[in-house]
Amino acid sequence: MIFNTKGLSSIFSTLIVIAITLSLIPPLMIYYDQFHNSSVNLSQKNYTQDEAIIHTKLNTIYLGNDPYHIFIYNYGNYPINITKIYLNSKSFPVSLSIPPDGMIRLSSVVPENQTVTTLGICANGYLFVFPSNRS
Repeated sequence: MIFNTKGLSSIFSTLIVIAITLSLIPPLMIYYDQFHNSSVNLSQKNYTQDEAIIHTKLNTIYLGNDPYHIFIYNYGNYPINITKIYLNSKSFPVSLSIPPDGMIRLSSVVPENQTVTTLGICANGYLFVFPSNRS
C-alpha cells in the first residue's frame, strides 16, 4: 500500500504558517500600544505648554527709562509667576506672583539706579523680551 503524503504536508505547512502568524500578534499589539501611549502623552504635554503660554498675558508700561517708572502688568485671567528678570546685561532671580489685572513697579524687584535698555522677564517658564525704551 502506498499512501499519498502530499495532502498531509500541505495541511501541516498551513498550520505552521497560521501558528507563526498568531505568534506575531502579541508583540505587534504591545508595540502599537506603547507607540500610541507615547504619542498621546507627547501631544498632551504640548497642549499643556501651549495652554500656559496662551494664558500668560504680560506687558510692560513705560513712563520713563528707569525701574521706578516701569510697571509689569498682568492683563490676563490667570496669575503670572515671575522667576527671573533680565535687566540690561544682568539677571535678577525673583520669586513673585502677579494676580490677574495686577501690576507691580519694576523697582520693587530690581535696583532703581540704572537706565533700562533691555528688559526680559521669565514668567510661567517662558522668556518675554520687551523692546528697549519706548520713549
